[in-house]
Amino acid sequence: MSDLDIQALKTAARRGSLEDLIELAAFVRDSRQPHPELLSVFYHHLEAGKIPHPTRPKPNTLRAVELAHKSLGCILFWAHEHASKDEGFISDLKESWPLLWKWCHFFFEQALPDSSMLKTISLEGMHDTYVICMRLVSCMASIHKELHQIICATTGLITMVTKLWLQEVKVGKEHLDFHASTVLYRFTKHPITGTAAHWLSVIVDAAGGDYKTTASISLQRILLILEKPFRSAPNYFALEADILIATSFVSAGSDTFRAALLDQQSTKILTKTMYRLALSTQSGELTSQIVSCLRLCAMYLRFFTGLVTYRNVFVLEAMDAQLIPALLGSSRWFSHDNLTGSEGSLQTYCCDLMSGILPHYLVYRSVLRTVSRSLKKIKALDLEAQVSRESPLWKLWVQFRGIATERLMIKSAVKSSPIASCDNPGCLKVDETEEFMRCAGCSAVFYCSKECQKHAWKHANHRKECKDTQSRRLQNIPEPLSKRDTEFLTNLVIYDWKKHQKRIRQLKQEYLVSHPSADRSTLVVRFDYTTIPSVIIVGAPEVFQTIDYDINEAVRAHFDESVAIAKESGGHIVLAHAQVIQGEPDIMHFVDPEID
Repeated sequence: MSDLDIQALKTAARRGSLEDLIELAAFVRDSRQPHPELLSVFYHHLEAGKIPHPTRPKPNTLRAVELAHKSLGCILFWAHEHASKDEGFISDLKESWPLLWKWCHFFFEQALPDSSMLKTISLEGMHDTYVICMRLVSCMASIHKELHQIICATTGLITMVTKLWLQEVKVGKEHLDFHASTVLYRFTKHPITGTAAHWLSVIVDAAGGDYKTTASISLQRILLILEKPFRSAPNYFALEADILIATSFVSAGSDTFRAALLDQQSTKILTKTMYRLALSTQSGELTSQIVSCLRLCAMYLRFFTGLVTYRNVFVLEAMDAQLIPALLGSSRWFSHDNLTGSEGSLQTYCCDLMSGILPHYLVYRSVLRTVSRSLKKIKALDLEAQVSRESPLWKLWVQFRGIATERLMIKSAVKSSPIASCDNPGCLKVDETEEFMRCAGCSAVFYCSKECQKHAWKHANHRKECKDTQSRRLQNIPEPLSKRDTEFLTNLVIYDWKKHQKRIRQLKQEYLVSHPSADRSTLVVRFDYTTIPSVIIVGAPEVFQTIDYDINEAVRAHFDESVAIAKESGGHIVLAHAQVIQGEPDIMHFVDPEID
């Protein structure tokens, strides 16, 4: 197109010809060279006086809206393609932001349920303009630091976008899809870059000041985006933004917010999301977005494991949601992660979970029950074949699998008595194959069917018991080990005692040499299962007295009685203690396996 043709098209488009404006916009998109002199045409159609009145629109309102739509779209394209190379355009955007925001605000208002929506705007046209406005604000907030600050300072922007973020979840607004998060996440704390969380409280306030509601909406969006594909695939850009928002709530939020997320079973939801993404068949240009989503899921789950208050709940929820298969499935995406080799990579987070967290929980029968299912799923899906033998994850997986297999063998060799029954009073079914469903709320009871679960919830007081259990956890009130977990732990200690007899004998001898006055018959052997591999420590009884010994009369009585029994036996009865990641087992006494 010659300069004369461009000038003629520019003049015609400026006069208000929609067809000529569309042609000019197409020229701008197709041209390899920027034409900054044409931007004035698009700004001309965005003058404040042309914004329609929502309740008293002029006869030419539809044309004004369509011209604004095309103009905003072209400015978005320019911002995305040329802003980094055109300082002059950045200056124009800074100067024009108040005007651009007025138009965006106008279109955003039309999407709210309490607005007087212009009847002349079709749902399809509304959706396209809505998407353009969201992308424009998001793009402008990301391309320049000063622009980000200007947008941050815009009165009412975060409140408006948060309202739309909430509205997008509600039924009847399908034409909105999920785009508000792509703006909102620009103003929350980024867990990698550490951008300050300026607007966390504003977001909560705009959501009605309710942490639980905000957490619920955040997680609902993640599930809905996966379930409702955007065109041919899920909107991974929006999914990444929503996972990032949830992650920022955890990393920058208060304990109240973290508790609200946990109360909404966020670890289960993020694990399920990670599992689905890991097994995704999408590829090509979507690969980098899938990797980003996987990385954020793993980061979120890894962060919760660092919060001691929530660890036991996290592991049960995540394991039930197939975290282990998700970690193995994620390995095929490692090579596509541009952060591989750094602390913030997908591989690093997966390895941390596989080695630093999950193996420590293989001392609980309740966890092994879930691990057994995971091993079957891994075999059925042949997920091991996806892990490179050179990957750090492979070595950690082999270690985890070895520990799990051994513990499962111990579990099956020593039959638990009695076999657990359905926790619905009156139901006589027993869990012989350990296939009963675990309560998703408290993870403490099991049901043979959904009918029994519903009956117990409504008629057997489990509604109150479940909420009380969750409340105690959120208050960091220690939970006693279950009878079946305690029983398994005892069997594990006896097994390891037999396995490491020579080492235990040597440690006892070394301790007596360094402590000549110690009584051999009352030496305690501690199996520390909080390290991988486990560590064996030998010492006098007083070394292993817990905090509970001083404050709990029953614990003190049991401890002292066990020591007395061992002393009177002359060495036939031995003392052992298991140190585990969650819970405080009592000291154990049993017949020395060497003598037995």
